[in-house]
Amino acid sequence: MRSRTTLEAWCIRGMYYNNNYNQYAEALESCNRALELDPEYGQAWYLKGVILTNMNRTDEAAACFETATKYDPGLPRGMPLVNGDM
Repeated sequence: MRSRTTLEAWCIRGMYYNNNYNQYAEALESCNRALELDPEYGQAWYLKGVILTNMNRTDEAAACFETATKYDPGLPRGMPLVNGDM
C-alpha cells in the first residue's frame, strides 16, 4: 500500500474532474490509479461509483458502492441520487 496522502491525492483529482468539468473518463482514471495502489481503499471505490453513476453505468456503480462499504463500513450505503454527491 502507498501512503494515504498519495491515495487521497488521486481521489481529490478524480473529484475535481468529476465535479468541476464533468470529465468522467479522466476522473475514472484517477480513481483507478488510487485503486491500483490500494485495492481496499473504500473511499476510492465510493468515488468510482459516483463517477460511474454520472456516466449512467449504474450496474457497475452499484458494484463499486457495495465494494466501498465492504472495505469502509462507515461510507453511505447505496447509490447517491444526485450528480456530484461526493
